[in-house]
Order: sequence, then structure tokens, then C-alpha cells
Amino acid sequence: MQGWFERDVPGGLHLVLAITPGIAVGAIDVLGDQTVESIHVAPAGEYHGFRRDQDDRIRELDPITAAEALRDLTEVLA
Repeated sequence: MQGWFERDVPGGLHLVLAITPGIAVGAIDVLGDQTVESIHVAPAGEYHGFRRDQDDRIRELDPITAAEALRDLTEVLA
């Protein structure tokens, strides 16, 4: 079960999009529609699954990276 997507961003961080109920690997259409649970920034290499209490480091994104991330999220979630 995959409950998040992550994207590398500068500073050794990941932009993480957590989804519910998640995607069954190998059977992406089994669980139906997905809901965005959270969007946060976390250290690269950190386990993101089922842990939503980590400190959000979104303020560490530079303005260009933040704008690009918002653009990408808007495109994906439209």
C-alpha cells in the first residue's frame, strides 16, 4: 500500500503528498478515488508512511521551489 507521493526539493528535503486510502501497488484502481490528507515537507530519506506528526519544514522552501510545487499540485489535483 502506497499512501504518499514524494518529490525531491532543494535542501535535502521532500515535498510529501499524503493520500487516503492509498494506492494498492500493482492494482492502482482497486481502492477508488483518493483524497489528499496532507501536504508537508520532510527530510529526504525519512519514512513518510502512517506518520503525520513530523515537523513541517515548508518554510524552508525557497520561493521558486514553492511556486513550482504549487503549480504542479494545482495541475495534478485539477
